Amino acid sequence: MQRFEYRVCSASHAEDALDMIASEPPALIIAGLDLPGISDLDLLARIQQEPRTADIPVIALAANRDQGTEIRCLRAGFTKTVCISAH
Repeated sequence: MQRFEYRVCSASHAEDALDMIASEPPALIIAGLDLPGISDLDLLARIQQEPRTADIPVIALAANRDQGTEIRCLRAGFTKTVCISAH
């Protein structure tokens, strides 16, 4: 993304991500499903409950291609689920 001159911010904990999102809402959020702290579904719910951030697309990064995970994420409100496995 930086190669295309997008500004990229990262957080290693869900709470840090929420603080960053609240201070300067991004155009897109890519969230790992295994961030320490709150669950991925709680992270998404907190993003969606704030009027300033409710319309930001949120893509879930999953470690494995699992149809159950993809369905769960889409039902929860993630915009898309992307698998990042090495296979």
